[in-house]
Amino acid sequence: MSHEFVMPGKVITGKDALQDAENEFQTARKKALIVSGKVMERVGNVKVSS
Repeated sequence: MSHEFVMPGKVITGKDALQDAENEFQTARKKALIVSGKVMERVGNVKVSS
């Protein structure tokens, strides 16, 4: 059984990626997939505030 994974034209990762991608969000005017979770918080890529 095969699987296909299609990547978007641009992937932005790393510390402060969400802030750095702000311009991309404004110019793309399309939907974005933002991946986060407990592992991302544990490794320091995401800070969760209450």
